Amino acid sequence: MNKGLNIQTEIIRDHYLVSCSETGAVSLFSPAEFIAFKYLFSSDAADPGKKLRALLSDFGCDEVTISNFTEIFLKKLAQQGWFRSHLPVSEDEKLGMVYLTVTKSCNLSCVYCYVGDERRSPDFIMKYEDAESIIKKIKDYNPNARIAVTGGEPLTHPEIFKILDALDQSGLKFTLGTNALLIDDACAKKLKGFKNLSFVQASLDGITPEIHKITRGDTFHETMQGVMKLINNKVNFAIAPTIHEGNLHEIYDIARFCYSNGGFFAPNHLRKFPHSHQVQNIYLKPDSLRECIIQTFEKAGKEFSLNSPTPEFTDKACDNLPELRCKFVCGNGWSTVDLDWNGDVYPCHLLREKEFIIGNILQEEFSDIFDRSRSGKTRVKSYDIPKCKDCPFVSTCAGGCRASAFFTKGTLAAEDEYCEILYKFEVEKLFLKKDIHFHF
Repeated sequence: MNKGLNIQTEIIRDHYLVSCSETGAVSLFSPAEFIAFKYLFSSDAADPGKKLRALLSDFGCDEVTISNFTEIFLKKLAQQGWFRSHLPVSEDEKLGMVYLTVTKSCNLSCVYCYVGDERRSPDFIMKYEDAESIIKKIKDYNPNARIAVTGGEPLTHPEIFKILDALDQSGLKFTLGTNALLIDDACAKKLKGFKNLSFVQASLDGITPEIHKITRGDTFHETMQGVMKLINNKVNFAIAPTIHEGNLHEIYDIARFCYSNGGFFAPNHLRKFPHSHQVQNIYLKPDSLRECIIQTFEKAGKEFSLNSPTPEFTDKACDNLPELRCKFVCGNGWSTVDLDWNGDVYPCHLLREKEFIIGNILQEEFSDIFDRSRSGKTRVKSYDIPKCKDCPFVSTCAGGCRASAFFTKGTLAAEDEYCEILYKFEVEKLFLKKDIHFHF
């Protein structure tokens, strides 16, 4: 083990948050684990296992305890990056998630829509032949890719069910994002028939007409009718409210409605992207977001007996864990891409400015696009971001959202606008993996 590394330590609730920005290693240690860690790093031990066993023996531990602790603890150290001498090179699988924008046309004009009124046109519709070609290219490149069919409002596309059928026949797993206004019984029954449709995601921003109207207009009753058609026809569904300062008090009621009817709850939060001026007074404060997320999922967990996250390290699971602490870059333009109606490829569905186009899938192959994206300006490494490079979570947070940095700081090489909140969530995740519920 390299004792020359610069190691930082912070004490939080009688535990030790220990990190090394030179290697991206980070761990949360109990006092006993911290003693073992410090002992191992006190010298360049050729055999850390032998050294740790000697320490435990000096403390009077029995052989079973010594063997179990040594085996598991050394695996944890390896998986959390402590046997590295430098930052690793690691990349996610390419084309894991594809946003497929089949149309820019929409029957709504929501104040926070990142597509924007000026780019929303009924003429911007993907041809079926182009959709068929794109689906084949996705399947050939990565048969495990997941597709999110989106828009605009995809159900306004005149051949949407033909496109969905092509997706279904390809074997690719897909979801459909919709405002639910066009879902009637006939539509819901068709959706139910797609075997590879994972779920339909519907947008509902309030559990009352007044609150829903703030961002999505006077559409509450039509939206609820569409969602009820999904429920009545037993279509897997998710409710995805966008959290803002005006609907915080109704978010849990939306979650309750969702879980009570067997759905998934997938909230978004209102970020500072270019929006209508009407959205300025409902921008979400970081502390509001944090409190809302914590309270909503804690209350839902108790009321609906939702499964808690599995602790990261157990005796049985430890052998199967991949190496962690090596996420240094946002997945945009790599594991995630956005394919526009005309084949243009954007790094993600939030960076839809022309300057970020990295290719056109109707004119070239994914291999060419990814070669170009590798050196693209959106793939900023977290250790190249000034505020992130010395953060304990430089290897797990990836600097947050690049679109957030661009639209709030004017540069891609900056931290996420919710940096402080992300830090707290990262710490709390480490505690949760030890089966300790802790909030700042």
